[in-house]
Amino acid sequence: MLRVIRYPALAVVPTLLAVVFGVPARSQPTEAKAKGLVLKNITLYTGVGEEPIANGVLVVAGGKVAFGGKADESWVPDKFEVRDMKGAVVIPGLVDTHSHIGLWGRPNVPANSDGNEMSGPVQSSGRALDAIQPDDPGIRMAVAGGITTANIMPGSGNVIGGQ
Repeated sequence: MLRVIRYPALAVVPTLLAVVFGVPARSQPTEAKAKGLVLKNITLYTGVGEEPIANGVLVVAGGKVAFGGKADESWVPDKFEVRDMKGAVVIPGLVDTHSHIGLWGRPNVPANSDGNEMSGPVQSSGRALDAIQPDDPGIRMAVAGGITTANIMPGSGNVIGGQ
């Protein structure tokens, strides 16, 4: 799983939020586990409007964002884990629609350059899936910058570069 600082990234439907948080694995029975998570005391950037929501709250239920906005202490669902985030910033996850991360890894040496097949203009059989290097430091750098989803594709060295 991709990680930002020390929290795994949770990508949600575009226009909603991708929340940076961590829920450690526990060996408790299923019925004792929290049914959701409430992050309170956050600075919430929603992706719409110019001003962030200070002292906001974010409710995650079933792995999806159920609510994000101004804090309302009167509503906290039963069996939800509540965390005080002490003013931490929560931002929307970013989608990279054209990416080569993992194909031209670091260090930039020929052995790490699997993004183009230059033997002809049409290379429709080239697959990024076969060339991606999951331990490329560029992936960690992209995640640290807020990327939660990336469309990784072969390079632009061909008219048809593959899939």
